[in-house]
Amino acid sequence: MVKPQAYMRVMDSMPLGASAGLLASLNRPRNPAEMAVERLGEEIASFEAGLSNEEEVGGVIIGAPGNTTFHIIRFYKLNMDILVFEGVNEHGKPQRLVQHVTQLSILLTALPKINDAPRRVGFHAQEPPTT
Repeated sequence: MVKPQAYMRVMDSMPLGASAGLLASLNRPRNPAEMAVERLGEEIASFEAGLSNEEEVGGVIIGAPGNTTFHIIRFYKLNMDILVFEGVNEHGKPQRLVQHVTQLSILLTALPKINDAPRRVGFHAQEPPTT
């Protein structure tokens, strides 16, 4: 818990207007999906750092028939507890994995790039698409 005196010293030392954003972020509870997406972005970026220019990150859906492998195009959170991974399989068919944060189990793997430039998705978590 932040002590009121220490909090006020921090707020007083900030540029005018900046304190409102800090206050909002301190008071906003972080939900499990938001935290998972942040950590996943870091882990994917770390994994991608070891890939060659001929590879991009893929995911293996553990428990799917044949442990389905797909190229991860993007990932995002839905509400407070759902994570969504979107991508394409080896035939170019769309894939979407929807998982509860408590059931998250995806194996990151190196796959041959699909396009001229390898796709990098780490640190690029997105908001859900609007319909």
